[in-house]
Amino acid sequence: MASRSQAALTALLALALLAGCGDFREGLSAFEAGRFEEARDAFARAEEEASGTAGAEVLYNRALAALLAGDHRDAEAAAARAAERGDGAVAGPCALLRGCVAFSRSEIAAEQARGPGAEPFALQVAVRYAEAARDFFRDAAVSRPDWPEARRNFERAVSAIEALQREKAEADRNRERVARPDLPPEPDLPPPPEEVSPSEEADPETRVLETELAPAQVRRLLDRLVEKEREKLALRRSEQRARAAEVEKDW
Repeated sequence: MASRSQAALTALLALALLAGCGDFREGLSAFEAGRFEEARDAFARAEEEASGTAGAEVLYNRALAALLAGDHRDAEAAAARAAERGDGAVAGPCALLRGCVAFSRSEIAAEQARGPGAEPFALQVAVRYAEAARDFFRDAAVSRPDWPEARRNFERAVSAIEALQREKAEADRNRERVARPDLPPEPDLPPPPEEVSPSEEADPETRVLETELAPAQVRRLLDRLVEKEREKLALRRSEQRARAAEVEKDW
């Protein structure tokens, strides 16, 4: 939340034109006593009796009282209307006040973003408010030849933006680590042994053929198979000759 010293940089405008207005006097008295909600309400009533530049200055007073009362929405709305209705003399103070409103909202959003169960975009909201505050403070600073208060607030907003962006980047990295933890690589293990049926266990040649072999191993295996086939052929021929000889003896 914006500090009172920050908001008090834009002091109340005590208008001679409305000095006799009861609501305006009541607003001034309440403000000086620190009753900012009463002051805001009194200035809101006094706004109805003012017009032109005077109305803009009453709106400015209302916005300042609303800011110190913690009513950021009313403070922003009243300051925006004051800037629209007023002249150059009101534009600078209104910009500074609106910067204080945006900066206060940024601090509140950042605090909420750090709480449990905060949404991932909460810090980005704080960044956007801080950027708005920076722009308003810049407008206020250039509205006068030299306005140290506006310049210091501008520098404060720039620093806040940088800090919030670093905090957001770190929060994003933490969420990424939680969502996708770095797991150690799986070790290279040998493939599990294949189940062997009893028939394959009884026929080692078949089992060997179903495995991948180097070219030299394939050639040796083929040579063995060819040799076995030759042996089988020679055995069959020998048996055939033996049977033929027995038949000749029967004649």
